[in-house]
Amino acid sequence: MEKVVKEARTIAGFEDVPLYFESEEEIKRLDIEEAIENGRKQGFEEGIEQGIEKGVKENKKETIMKMLKDNVDLSIISKYTNTSIDQIKEVIENI
Repeated sequence: MEKVVKEARTIAGFEDVPLYFESEEEIKRLDIEEAIENGRKQGFEEGIEQGIEKGVKENKKETIMKMLKDNVDLSIISKYTNTSIDQIKEVIENI
């Protein structure tokens, strides 16, 4: 029966059009493929987000270090980098 349906679809020019009554195996395969693709997209988006966060933190640290090198007061550094004085002291300790 499946062979007849396939042949009829080919003759009619519908071989690339999915059937509405796909087999259970085909539905499971499509669900798995969709889940894998969704997982890839989500992982990619999370990776981009993490990369941006890391870049912002690195930039802030570099700015703090430059300001410290120029002997800028900690309260001024805190104000312009939106960083607590304790966090700035952590940067100083890790130099």
